Amino acid sequence: MALPRLAQIDPKAAEKILADMREEVADQPYEQLKLLRDEASFREQVSQPMEAIRLSEELVARCRSGWGSVEDLRWELASLVTRRLALDDSDQQSLANAGISELEQGPADSSLATALLSRAGARLRLAGIVPSDEPALSEAQRAAALASEKDLDRAEACEMPPALAGGTLLARAASCRVLGRDDEGLRATAAAIAFFRARMPTTAQPPTQWADRLVTLQNLYSYRVWLLARQRPPALREAFECADLGRAQGIRQQLAWTTGDAASPGPAEPPSYPELLALLRRESAALVMFDVDASGSWAFVVDPAEPEPMRIPLGVTRAELRRLLPLKQEADSAKAKLFRGLPAFSQALTAPLEAVAGRYEVVYLSPSSEFVTVPFAGLTLEDGRFLAQHCATAYAPSTSVMRWCIERPRPLGTRHFLAFGAGGTKDEEQREISFAAQAEAIAERVGRIPGVVSRIQGEGTSPAELLDVARTAAVLHLECHGYLDSTVSSVLSSYLSFSEDPPVHLNAQQVADRRGQIPAELVFLNACLSGTFSSVMKNEVGGFWQAFLVAGAASLIATLTPVDPRRATELVAGFYDHWLGERLGRARALQAAQLRMLSAGRGPEDWATHIVIGDGG
Repeated sequence: MALPRLAQIDPKAAEKILADMREEVADQPYEQLKLLRDEASFREQVSQPMEAIRLSEELVARCRSGWGSVEDLRWELASLVTRRLALDDSDQQSLANAGISELEQGPADSSLATALLSRAGARLRLAGIVPSDEPALSEAQRAAALASEKDLDRAEACEMPPALAGGTLLARAASCRVLGRDDEGLRATAAAIAFFRARMPTTAQPPTQWADRLVTLQNLYSYRVWLLARQRPPALREAFECADLGRAQGIRQQLAWTTGDAASPGPAEPPSYPELLALLRRESAALVMFDVDASGSWAFVVDPAEPEPMRIPLGVTRAELRRLLPLKQEADSAKAKLFRGLPAFSQALTAPLEAVAGRYEVVYLSPSSEFVTVPFAGLTLEDGRFLAQHCATAYAPSTSVMRWCIERPRPLGTRHFLAFGAGGTKDEEQREISFAAQAEAIAERVGRIPGVVSRIQGEGTSPAELLDVARTAAVLHLECHGYLDSTVSSVLSSYLSFSEDPPVHLNAQQVADRRGQIPAELVFLNACLSGTFSSVMKNEVGGFWQAFLVAGAASLIATLTPVDPRRATELVAGFYDHWLGERLGRARALQAAQLRMLSAGRGPEDWATHIVIGDGG
C-alpha cells in the first residue's frame, strides 16, 4: 500500500501497516531511508508536523552518518528546513535559518533554492501579508517583504529543474504585487504565463491531472489584468485579451483535442481583437465580460463600433455577491432568493449593459464563475424595462469558445428534430404532468413546421441509447427532471433523471465522453437546473455547458433554476415557433418567447431562467 493512501483509512489501521513495514525493512538500511522519507510525507499529510520533523531529523542524521550521498543530505536538509518553516514557532524558524546557512556553504543548487523559496514565503505569512491582495504595508511588513525578496533573488541564481523554476516565477510575481512594483510585475507575469502555458498537456488527459495548472494560470491572468488596467493610460485592449485568456481554459483545451486539427490553433486560442470585432459586426452583436476579484468587480464592454474595449466598474463586491446568490442552487429556497436579489443585481450590473443594449440584436455575456447564475434577461435597466425588452442575450464562456460555436457548420435543408421525455410531476392543483407527453406535444408541434422532420424517442430509452441516436439529430430536445449535486466535481455535478425507480441518470460526464459525436445545431434541456454546475475553479465552466459543447453541439438552451413545467413548456413552444418557424436566431427566438410571456403577465421567474449558451445566431 502506498503511504499517502494511509491518510484515507482508520488511524489505528494505518499505524499497524506502518509498524509492519518497518519490520519488513529492519535489516535493509537503504529501504529504511526510503520508508522514513515516505512516512515523513505521510505525517505531513495527516497534520502531524512535529512527527514529520522528527522523521526528517532522523533522515538528515542517517545521511550524515554515511547512509546517503552529499546530494541526499542536502535534499533531506532542504526538506527539514521547509517543514520547520511551515510552523509559526520561533524555535523552529531559528533552526530553519541555521539549516539554510549550512546549505549556503555548498553549491547554489536546487536544494538551496527550495529552502530559500520556502523562507521567502514564510516571511510573508508570518508578517500577515496576503500576496493576492494589494496590501498597505506597515514598516515591519515592508521589512519582511524586502527580506523575502532577497531570498528570492538568491534562489533565482541557483540551478534548478523546471518544476522549481515555475515556483520561482510565481514567487517573483507575488513579490511584485506585495511591494507594488507594477512594471516588474508585468514582466514577471508575462514570463510565468509563458512558462506554464508551454507546459499545458498536449493530449486529452482528464482535467484533474492539470487543474492545478489552470488555477495557477488563472491567478496570473487576474493579476496581470489588474496591472494592465492600472497603467497610465490603461492598456485596456491587452487587459481584455488577458482576461479572456484566463476564461474557460479547460473547455478550450478539450475542444482543441476534440477537433484534432494540428494545422489550426482551434478554440484553445482566442481571436485577435480585430477578428473579434469583425465577428461581432457580422453577428450584429456586442460582448460584455463580467468579473470579480479581491479588489472589486468590473466589466469589459466590447462594442464593435469602437476600436477599443471599455472597462466599467460594477457596484457589487464579492461579499455582496455571496450574500445575494444562493449558497446551494439546488435548495428549495434558492430560486426565491435569486429573484429577490434582482433589484440589487440590476442596480449593480446594468451600467455596462446600458452601453450596448438596444443598439445590437444580441449581447453576448461572458460572466465569471460568481455571475453565472444571474438571470441577466430579467435585470431592469434605467428606463424601467427588462434587459430582454432591449436585446437578446447569449452566454459565452470565452471569445474563443463563442467563435468556435458560431462557426460550427449549420445544417442545410431539412432539420432532424429528436425529442425525449421521461418522468413527471404534479402542478399546483395536483394534476399529473408527464414529461414524455410534453416532449411528444413539442415534437408534433415542431413537425408541422416546413423543413423540419421530428421524431420522439421512447420513454424507456437508456442514456447510452439516447446519445447514440442523437448523433444524427440537428436538434435534440429533452424534457425530464434535472439535478445539481454541488458536492461533486464540475462535470459530474449536473445530471438528468430518466427514471427514479430504478434510478437511471444521464450525467454530464457521459455526454462529455462522446467528444465530437453529437454535432447538434441545438440541444434544449427543458429541465430544472440544467444550466448550472458546481464551480471548482474560477472562470471555468462545467456541467452540461462543458459536456454538450465538448460533445460537438453548437449551442445549448438550459435553465438556471427549478422551473414550473407548464410555464417552461409555454416558453419552449414560443421559442420553436420563432426559431424554426420564423427563422429568427436562437437568442432572438428565445427573447421573442420571453417577451410573449411577459406580455401575458408572466414575471421574470417564469421566463428569465432559460439561457442560450454558445451560438446565439
